[in-house]
Amino acid sequence: MGDGARLWLVEAAAAGTSRMRAKMAEAVTLAGLHGTDIVDRALGAAATAGRFADGDLAAILTHLATAKAQRWAHRLSPRPESPTRAGPAPRSGAPSLLRRSPTSEIRSLLSRAPPKT
Repeated sequence: MGDGARLWLVEAAAAGTSRMRAKMAEAVTLAGLHGTDIVDRALGAAATAGRFADGDLAAILTHLATAKAQRWAHRLSPRPESPTRAGPAPRSGAPSLLRRSPTSEIRSLLSRAPPKT
């Protein structure tokens, strides 16, 4: 797979993990279902965290997939406008130009214009 798998093998062997072949076979099966990149990342995370027990890889993979879905949902969700994003609120003594919408201000200016002859 990649560097994550390599790191997992080295760390798992150093930790004396049992059933390494069966766990790597599970990783290959998961890679066929979810993609090699995310499983390789999960293996790297498992190795870094020292997580070599049965089910650890699946749990980390689920976490990564859920976190990715949450990031996408957050990016796609509409964000409410806040006063700081829209600019400061006009003061009560501010000129009328700041208190009106641009459309109403244009209408007001056009109504004051001298008529064409």
